[in-house]
Amino acid sequence: MAVLATACKEEDNRVGGTLRPSDVIRTDTIDAIQAFSIAEDSIRTSKMSAEVFGWVDDPVFGTVRSHLYMQFRLSANAVDFGAGAELDSVVLSIPYAGFFGDTSYRLQIGVYELDEPMHKDSSYYSVRDLAVQPVPLAKVGQVEVHPLKKVVVTGEEQSPQLRIVLDRDYFIKKMLQKSGAPELADNAHFLPYFKGLMLKAEGKESKGCLVYLDVLNSLTAVTLHYHNQEHDSLTFQLVSNDSSVYFARIDHQGYAEAEAELKRQVTERKYDGASQLLYVQASGGVKVQLRFPGLKSRYAEKRVVVHKAEFVMAPDYSVAGGYNPWFNPSSLSMYYKQDSASTKTYFMPDYLNLGSDYFGGKFQVEDSTYRFLLTEYIQYLLMGKIDESYPLYLIANGAAVQATRVRLLGPAHPNRSRRMRLIITYSLADMLQQ
Repeated sequence: MAVLATACKEEDNRVGGTLRPSDVIRTDTIDAIQAFSIAEDSIRTSKMSAEVFGWVDDPVFGTVRSHLYMQFRLSANAVDFGAGAELDSVVLSIPYAGFFGDTSYRLQIGVYELDEPMHKDSSYYSVRDLAVQPVPLAKVGQVEVHPLKKVVVTGEEQSPQLRIVLDRDYFIKKMLQKSGAPELADNAHFLPYFKGLMLKAEGKESKGCLVYLDVLNSLTAVTLHYHNQEHDSLTFQLVSNDSSVYFARIDHQGYAEAEAELKRQVTERKYDGASQLLYVQASGGVKVQLRFPGLKSRYAEKRVVVHKAEFVMAPDYSVAGGYNPWFNPSSLSMYYKQDSASTKTYFMPDYLNLGSDYFGGKFQVEDSTYRFLLTEYIQYLLMGKIDESYPLYLIANGAAVQATRVRLLGPAHPNRSRRMRLIITYSLADMLQQ
């Protein structure tokens, strides 16, 4: 459903025709954009490819603290540890999928048994808390995270991973003393008996860090190392797989430690500074709501054929205080609603009809910008097929599995070449015979 003047076939849905040589191509740069930053209510963090965990202080966005709830399943049915079984150690391992912040700062981690079941047919969101048993199965004062350093486990080199030794006595009672019992017969009996674990970010060193945990990796497990009367060096694993339930509980601490302008927009809902600076944050953080007011009236009574409508924005690199632009999002995304109070969202027509490569949103290294092509959207807006009052939303891609963030220059920023803007390339032409 392209609206480009050279690709029009369906008269009821498309505008324009083949341009005559005399048609004049015009370009308008629009900075009359209404934009401001708002907090996400929540995002779904269950059933994701990775989960955010840890505790970090960001000089612009403030504190982010994320806990992880995980369900583990038996790796085999009818578990029997054998005669005279003795437990040697228990290790929780979860490989890393990435990180945010300075990982030289250590984390304080607690591991707790869940006291509330998780259900596979339910969705879990970033604001959800579950009940846990009060006594920790592990409480590690200073955990060094090394998301780029491989580890050696029983003589074998493995991918970088978080490894935490769990309470041996607890698993003797929970597992070995139930050897051959109904609780270990299969997962239908086991999951109500052992509901899962919570990894809690208890504290941090200095500014802390966040890590992305690969919860579906084959190395993600609770591994019991044991021996019995017949064999030494045995292992049994509780595993996390596609049938498991897991999610991250992400807390932005009310943005109490965020910079002043972000707090004004997000918590105080004062938007006088939003024309200068805007904020986008993943992990259920902050998004930008925007509109193009007056755009339709600007071209009223004109037959406008939109050849290209490019929405351009640039990160602010003037931030001081240890803000690292390396953790800006590699790409942004956009969607729209028909009502800001509605929960129903719509794909942008350019994305839906022409694909993600055309639509854009990736960070452009050449000129340090994010760019979207909104050609169809703007054409539909001018035709009255999309209402000008519909709000659009700018978000970070991968918002549920990353903690990236960016401070953007607004539509009235003094740096005109870097401010947020909409560039429309169009012509004024009669509808030609198709």
